[in-house]
Amino acid sequence: MPKTVIKSGLKSGNFTRLVRIRRFAQVTLPPALRAKFNLVEGDYLSAQATNEGILLRPSKVTDKQADWDKLLKIINRPKLRPGFKKQTVREAEEEIAEMIKNFRKQDA
Repeated sequence: MPKTVIKSGLKSGNFTRLVRIRRFAQVTLPPALRAKFNLVEGDYLSAQATNEGILLRPSKVTDKQADWDKLLKIINRPKLRPGFKKQTVREAEEEIAEMIKNFRKQDA
């Protein structure tokens, strides 16, 4: 059976490949699309309903705690803020609250 190509209406000669929903609602993305978006087996796509149809977007699944730890490690680097002393989260929150309080006093 020959592959069917449907012109998508997008500019610059982009085409949309027709794919079939298979057993267990699986679809296979064409190799050109997988290559263009660097998709490999095991990657995640988010699916969203739009007025035009179904929109699939590459998505990353991350460990929130690990990401938070990395962010705190970067923020706590002394070289990023001269005179910065390492603080606990509570100390940082108190310092920020004090800064906001002083800022509000100046505006009053």
